[in-house]
Amino acid sequence: AGAHEPFALLAATLDLLAHLPAEPPQTLPRFAALRCAGDPHALDRGRPLDAIVRRALAHLDGDEGLDAGAEARRERYDRWGLGCDELSSTVLCAGVRPTGAHPLALALRASADAGQPRVVTLRELRDVDTLGAGADVFCCENPDVVAGAADELASGCPPLVCTGGWPSTAALRLLRALAAGGATVRHHGDMDLEGLRILDRVLAITGGGLWRMGAADHAAAAFRGAVVAPFAMPADLRPELRAIARSLQVHARAVREEQVLADLLEDLRAVSRAA
Repeated sequence: AGAHEPFALLAATLDLLAHLPAEPPQTLPRFAALRCAGDPHALDRGRPLDAIVRRALAHLDGDEGLDAGAEARRERYDRWGLGCDELSSTVLCAGVRPTGAHPLALALRASADAGQPRVVTLRELRDVDTLGAGADVFCCENPDVVAGAADELASGCPPLVCTGGWPSTAALRLLRALAAGGATVRHHGDMDLEGLRILDRVLAITGGGLWRMGAADHAAAAFRGAVVAPFAMPADLRPELRAIARSLQVHARAVREEQVLADLLEDLRAVSRAA
């Protein structure tokens, strides 16, 4: 089968392209089930056919290269009438009170007033480009921060969004909408290389700022952290993150968000008291 696999992939790609753009639009798994020998996962991320088809679509769109990241992948397929799963991509938030009468704004305000965190699906964000929810939005990496804020502050929790690790398409879309609505998104995460990569991505999307993610913040908490192996400074790291990266190199300690939870909650309490 191996010798014939490239030809089979090429034939499958040509067949799929002949039926695109999908009319009417349909979900990616449904399209794959109809066109890929009954396999709804044939175009899942990481499958050979997915990469080949997206490269072909990029060429037809006049682009070069393969889409980087889940959001770019979704957008590529969306252009051709194929919707990726809008229910599995979610984002956790608390205290977000957008203005307006959009159903999502109403739902978020109701949850915030009840002092309850809310999970938002990508489907709910489908047509949302702007959400006005105040001047500052705090962003964290780990759900424990949201849980702690909800327990302590309830309906007084300031706007808080949790990426849950690497930000999903839903998280990026919500953060972009909040930034477009005038908010400065202030991000905190794990103080390690992966946390800095996540922070870099959030800053690229929102143009926001740092929340206790400076070199001094890391140095003050480094004694709590786990030892990390020596590493070279990432060449593509944005300038404002190089100071904390150097602190990581000097102290060789990674500080997890849960280890500075008390400091983060104190910041949120101060904002709540001042509101």
